[in-house]
Amino acid sequence: VASGEDLSYQWYYQKPGESGWTMVSKNGTSATYSLTTAARHNGYTYRCVVSNGDGEATSSVATLTVKSAPTITTQPSSVTVAAGKAATFKVVASGEDLSYQWYYQKPGVSGWNIVTVNGTSATYTLTAQARHNGYTYRCIVSNSDGEATSSVAALTVKSAPTITTQPSSVTVAAGKTATFKVVASGEDLSYQWYYQKPGESGWTMVSKNGTSATYSLTTAARHNGYTYRCVVSNGDGEATSSVATLTVKSAPTITTQPSSVTVAAGKAATFKVVASGEDLSYQWYYQKPGESGWTMVSKNGTSATYSLTTAARHNGYTYRCVVSNSDGEATSSVATLTVK
Repeated sequence: VASGEDLSYQWYYQKPGESGWTMVSKNGTSATYSLTTAARHNGYTYRCVVSNGDGEATSSVATLTVKSAPTITTQPSSVTVAAGKAATFKVVASGEDLSYQWYYQKPGVSGWNIVTVNGTSATYTLTAQARHNGYTYRCIVSNSDGEATSSVAALTVKSAPTITTQPSSVTVAAGKTATFKVVASGEDLSYQWYYQKPGESGWTMVSKNGTSATYSLTTAARHNGYTYRCVVSNGDGEATSSVATLTVKSAPTITTQPSSVTVAAGKAATFKVVASGEDLSYQWYYQKPGESGWTMVSKNGTSATYSLTTAARHNGYTYRCVVSNSDGEATSSVATLTVK
């Protein structure tokens, strides 16, 4: 407001940090100057030069403060951490009297939940657990003039493997394939199978075909009683499976053959066979001199030892035993009975 005659008005503005004044070119020639503010106008200063033909007067300086809703200048970034480690999300915003509130969303859920613990600052930190894998986070920054919602940041929690299905023990016949399998959850998994021989305390790494979730081998009788386990690992740790046992069922093996026997007539003659294997059955057979076929011993001929009371007619008889189980059979060598 100015006094004088034939007054003219001209408004000027100065940007923050500048030393010169710029003439307002639009609507700046009256006693009142109005503008529609934007955030960029914050800190502008204004003054008016009032003049007539006899001189001019310059007003004092007035400052324009523009209060605006927050603006997020740095969005939160997604985070990948190992289970049990700290995960930190951060937002940077411009504006006055800012308030922060973080929210989380579970995988597969459409709604957002408020973070009730330590969720009201520009930085939010939590101790990541395996269950947090796939959670997403965002922050709402607000003041009395409005609010701004950040972009969404994801939390990836890497954890040591967890074995969900243990390997099972296997029983097979010798020469057949035995397969052990482990199922584990986790990322970037590596597998290594190990075996332990019966009576040993240490574990030996399977060097051939032992680096996948499934391990198969062609069995031999020597593998009977071997135990197997798998170590599943990634960059965050490892898990060792339970132990599975391999039982190899095999046909009998005769380790001691029956020997020929010489006895006097009327005395007992005994033939014996020794065999290895499971669930063994025995059957003795005899062959008379000059015959080509074998006759089953019908009396007392079903054990590892066969005894008979000799007579002169038995002279020259030969004997052998067939040892069997569900996986096969073995026939002993021939033993001769000499009756004196």
